[in-house]
Amino acid sequence: MKKHKLSTRSYLFFIVFFSSLLVLLIFAAINQAAIEQSLDRYWQGGMGPSMMGQGRSENQNKGEGNNNSQGQNKGRGMNASKSGKGLMVQNLGTAEKNLVQSLARNTLIAILAALAIALAIAFVVSYLLTKLIERYTKLAQSIAQDEYQKIAYPRFLPREFYDLGNSLESMSNTLQENEALRRRLINDMSHELKNPLSSANLQLEAMFDGILPITKENVGQALAENKKLAVLIDDMQELSLADAKKLSLHKEKLDVAALMQELARSYENSSSEQLSFQLNLEPKIAYVYADKIRITQVIDNLLSNAFRYTEKGSIQLALKELKDQHAYELSVSDSGKGIPPEDLPYIFERFYRADSSRSNKTGGLGLGLAISKAIVEEHEGEMFAKSELGQGTVLGFYLPKYADDTAHLKN
Repeated sequence: MKKHKLSTRSYLFFIVFFSSLLVLLIFAAINQAAIEQSLDRYWQGGMGPSMMGQGRSENQNKGEGNNNSQGQNKGRGMNASKSGKGLMVQNLGTAEKNLVQSLARNTLIAILAALAIALAIAFVVSYLLTKLIERYTKLAQSIAQDEYQKIAYPRFLPREFYDLGNSLESMSNTLQENEALRRRLINDMSHELKNPLSSANLQLEAMFDGILPITKENVGQALAENKKLAVLIDDMQELSLADAKKLSLHKEKLDVAALMQELARSYENSSSEQLSFQLNLEPKIAYVYADKIRITQVIDNLLSNAFRYTEKGSIQLALKELKDQHAYELSVSDSGKGIPPEDLPYIFERFYRADSSRSNKTGGLGLGLAISKAIVEEHEGEMFAKSELGQGTVLGFYLPKYADDTAHLKN
């Protein structure tokens, strides 16, 4: 882009200056026209100096008779009226000349004052607006250089500039958060990809060099590490399809209550003496229009997270009917250690993990909840999360009821 020689302040100065000057000159022209019109009325009204001499002659000849005096005055008035502007300057008296000179002088002063006011207004407006633009420019430059910062605004700011500043700061905060997530993603991915690859390579090299025997157990361990990589790649691909709104869905009339009963039976063996598992279904029948495989994937992900992060206490899979919202609430609650408040708003973001540890038990790239959120949104639903440190966590989602489920709604 070609750089202009004139700055924004110069452009604003000239625009405001000429606009103010034009308005003030128009006002001066209107004022001058009003003065001329007043003078015309002054002369036409018989108040000029020529009429004053005629008035004195009229007083001297007053005794000659009313009729004769009125005729002479009338004739003189007509002659004075006909003289018009041509005799105006010649017949001006001292007082009238002073009046005209005073008006001309005041008009000139008004024009000079208007010029000074226009210059002052142009300078102040251009200075204030340019300062704001410079601050926005610095903020944009800091964003481009990955140096996120906040700027101070004047106390009184036009609404448009205030909205622009808020938009820039919001963009800066979002980019800063995304940058932090990106760096965290690189660290997590490098670790998660390195572990299975290193483990599989070491086992294969040991078997190749004859250090380890080629047995079914050793080959199975290497194969398990490769499967971890396959799962990670599948999750990445599934998330990219969800972002592109190309996730494969086969929706049908589905009883989520029956589906939750099936999943609960598969997790019964995961409970122990220290960890209990419960199923709570308020409606025994709950129809939605959904993909069975995808909803199973979401519930299974919530349950696996609960069992992963809860060592003792209880886990509950619950179903509630929200009559006012014409929807169902499916949730998984646990009595684990909970999620920190600063991490709670981001748990559905991709690659985000509230637990920064990378043990085999709590590892992962944090794609499960992001995929679940995308699946639920494809079903016109919404995910939610509630948690308190030391009290546990509730993760769940809402699904709209099946449109033809009128018999259940009446109950």
